[in-house]
Amino acid sequence: MCARTRSREQSQGRELAALRMLYDWATARRYVAVNPVRLRSVRTRDGSMAEVPELAPADVRTSDVKWLTPRAWRLWRDVGLRGMLPDGIEDPAWRGRNDGRDAAFADLLYGSGLRRREAGTLLESELPPLGDQRFYAARLAAAAAKRAGRCFYVSHAGLRAVRDYRLTTRAMAVRQAQAAGEEPVMHGGDGGDAQGIALAA
Repeated sequence: MCARTRSREQSQGRELAALRMLYDWATARRYVAVNPVRLRSVRTRDGSMAEVPELAPADVRTSDVKWLTPRAWRLWRDVGLRGMLPDGIEDPAWRGRNDGRDAAFADLLYGSGLRRREAGTLLESELPPLGDQRFYAARLAAAAAKRAGRCFYVSHAGLRAVRDYRLTTRAMAVRQAQAAGEEPVMHGGDGGDAQGIALAA
């Protein structure tokens, strides 16, 4: 298959998936009676069954993955999310509000391979305690995973970034909110979230 044909079929597949999601949403809210995207059952690589649109291209590779070296990753994170200049100095023009949270979230994604939606649903209680291992095993709930709950591994650096964010930037935001008379939705005895989403703002 030539690159142009593959690209066209990938675009068609994405557009069909978006159309299906739109009509799933519309039928759930009874804006339309039925979803016009017809589905068929297919067996996935892990042996489970999944519903896919009948008109979905059959032989489409996913997009080519572009890899970043660890050094390029850190540069992207620091410049793009933390407001640093490429030489490591703080950018005086940076106006980001949640740079600590965003960088910790990105470190968690990079250190675990989780999808954004999956990592965004993690509760603090679902993350393993930080110790002296290089990687830690954890379990992703079925409601957050695409098909079923599964094990995942997170690096020490990714887990440490989340912990450091919660003990510094997040804890300060909670204290400021409490001082202003706002009560956090969930809180523990130390003023931080007891079971809240690990990277809540």
